Amino acid sequence: HGGIAMTDEAVNEVFKVRLRTAREKRGLSQTQLAEKARIPASSVSHFESGARKPSFDNLKRIATALDVTTDYLLGRVDQMNSVGA
Repeated sequence: HGGIAMTDEAVNEVFKVRLRTAREKRGLSQTQLAEKARIPASSVSHFESGARKPSFDNLKRIATALDVTTDYLLGRVDQMNSVGA
């Protein structure tokens, strides 16, 4: 991103799109992702709609459940995981 800091709004937009994309690539419903990440299903819905932002702990849980990096979810890198898949 050329050293230009993304605004909170831009990060939130990228996050909600990447969250949904990664969840769908893994073939998971919002409820299934919530169960894997041990968070309420309503939270996944709120994150994907942009109504709420995840806590740091929930971000890590979601990334682990989806087998992606937090950097991918936050728009800092374009590969879904650190191996470059």
